[in-house]
Amino acid sequence: MKTTTVCDLANRGRSRVLPELRSKAPAALEPFNPALFPYRRSAARRYLEELSAAITFAVNYELIKHKVFIPLPPKYDARSSMLTLSEVRRLIRAAYNHKGMGWVNGKPVKDLFVRRHLARFIFLSITTGSRKDKVERVSFRNEGDRPWIDLWQEYADDGQLIWKGRYHRLGDDEIEHEKKRAPSLPIAQAAVKRLVKWRDEGIIYPCAHPYAASGRDEPGNVKDGMRALFNEVLGADHDTVIHTLRHTAATWMCAQKDLPLPSIAAYLGMTTETLVKTYAHHREEDLDKIAQALFDAERDTHKAKLRETKGKPTENARQKSTVIDRRKADGGERESTTADESAMKSKKDAA
Repeated sequence: MKTTTVCDLANRGRSRVLPELRSKAPAALEPFNPALFPYRRSAARRYLEELSAAITFAVNYELIKHKVFIPLPPKYDARSSMLTLSEVRRLIRAAYNHKGMGWVNGKPVKDLFVRRHLARFIFLSITTGSRKDKVERVSFRNEGDRPWIDLWQEYADDGQLIWKGRYHRLGDDEIEHEKKRAPSLPIAQAAVKRLVKWRDEGIIYPCAHPYAASGRDEPGNVKDGMRALFNEVLGADHDTVIHTLRHTAATWMCAQKDLPLPSIAAYLGMTTETLVKTYAHHREEDLDKIAQALFDAERDTHKAKLRETKGKPTENARQKSTVIDRRKADGGERESTTADESAMKSKKDAA
């Protein structure tokens, strides 16, 4: 597809010039059959938002002529479920010990540990609080196009050689989105030891299926495997999804009274406003402390504020009296306005 219409926007008087399209026009799709897609209320609005964005894109690049406005349903309630520590341990244990059929050298083999990559996915999600795509694609190598884990050794204060680690949520070639921040973060010492063990076992992608039918050791989508694991461990009536792991990590951090909320937000890659809005009910004791501090006379800062509010007489403490004030003091003489004085002057001039 030629992009002359896009390149000629400036010559045709358009103030905004869009970049050229890098790919060819997509092939015609088959007629849409809604019966093939199950309805999910939580995803309906997102699908419509993506459709509206696609139409806007097509209008801007003059692929279609008219803008079609897509009405959106109201936003659904945010998920508030979280996992307990025992539930997380049950999920990891079940995934680690599960056996099933996998593929080795192109041949099916039974009794293989086909879900241990899910156990590693849960562990990394809970310990880093990262989003799904920042965990399932992670690598022990700096490949540029994916998140990666950096491990190294350095000497501690006592002279012993210890392992250190840093989790890079973005590869060097990836772009960080404004609404989904992905800062790098240090890895806890207890978690680093386990990561070093995985790497020494020859694992490159911790969350890649080790016995995939394709025979390729590369990261894939863990959605189906995690859904099956949730159903088996938590029962059919659970409302847990993959994002619950991130929600759980954030909730556990906010429950620690000695961890400042801005630091937690920076660690998770979200704004402090989002963190407070979503998890503030877990820090109600902080609000109580602030309320009590306002009336704590023993606090040094409170005493200083009290001293600052004491009034001191000054030379100009009283405002100078005005003409109106002096007339009222003389016996309630009627106030003479500027309009009255102008009228009296006009009468004199006329006489």
